[in-house]
Amino acid sequence: MYSDAVREKAAQLIAGSQHSLKEIARQCRISLRCLDGWRADLPFQARIACHLEALQESIRTSGIADVHRRIQWKNDRWNRLHRIVEERARDPKMANVPGGESGLLLRKVRNVGGRAVAEFVTDTGLLAAMRAEENDVGSEVERVDKARGARKPAEKSGDLSGLSDEELDRFDDATQTLIGLRKLVQNRKKEKALKEELESIHLLEKENAEQGSRKKAGVHPISGTHPGSEAPRVKPVTCRDVMRGDFGCCLASETVAGASRIMSGASIEFLVVMEPDGSIGIITDRALAKLYDSCDPNLTLMGSVTSRSHTCSPGDSYQQALGVMKEHKVKYISVVDESSKVIGVVSEAAKDSADPGTPGLELDNAA
Repeated sequence: MYSDAVREKAAQLIAGSQHSLKEIARQCRISLRCLDGWRADLPFQARIACHLEALQESIRTSGIADVHRRIQWKNDRWNRLHRIVEERARDPKMANVPGGESGLLLRKVRNVGGRAVAEFVTDTGLLAAMRAEENDVGSEVERVDKARGARKPAEKSGDLSGLSDEELDRFDDATQTLIGLRKLVQNRKKEKALKEELESIHLLEKENAEQGSRKKAGVHPISGTHPGSEAPRVKPVTCRDVMRGDFGCCLASETVAGASRIMSGASIEFLVVMEPDGSIGIITDRALAKLYDSCDPNLTLMGSVTSRSHTCSPGDSYQQALGVMKEHKVKYISVVDESSKVIGVVSEAAKDSADPGTPGLELDNAA
């Protein structure tokens, strides 16, 4: 006859689901046949259920499973991202840049005609990450309010007598967070208008700079030739010429639902899925929508559903990149530098702008 302590230990190990039945029998120093007999016993089954419930409750109230901790950590991440915006806005180098005080611009340098030209583009990746955190916190707060069933009645009647002190503190924190999120949502329209205005300014400045450089070099404004020279010979279009430097991305550890929120928040058609050592691949909005029918979007990680895709270098021929896309039936390919860092994305749709006669591509005169 075995003691109750042995039976209790066996029930706890079975509830933990970390060992095989054979290993559990060995640790409890009983035979596998004896363990099978216990498992058929109703009181023993009840002890297993009790231990399992205790484990589940422990999981629900600890770490990231606790909704209040999740809201606090998401709020901390959002504050860190907003600190980046504030520090950019205080940068003296951005003082004379239109829109530089917003802290939403990134400085990029491109090679145009052998010259380094600085461009300032909206940091869509940072905005998407901030909006994703805002949406996540908003959803968490709504779930807390719905589960508690106290927010709307409390707002109407002011009766919070049914809540404990701890619940009142958490309710106040969640309410303040929700108020802040509502203000951020109201500012989104202003951010969008600012982004469109900045893009118009950048396009106008680029056109003026190109016209000025061509005029200074004595190049004909229409034909692109120097006086007395022969027709220009266009250099092959490279991936650098047509790649998009502003693209959305997410970590491989992000869930399918989180990636969908990033994509919809930034109004983009694809995401570059990345690991610390580089890009895994690219997933489109259509492929992401199909995943909702085949998996649990709140538990499935992007790294497990994204196939590793082909990449190209900035100096590779865009025609070759089109061939790879056609061969593998994809619309996008990541452009990586020598250190395997993703610096852009080329798309099949860019072939229209990659025509050899496209203005702005680097030309050289035939000898």
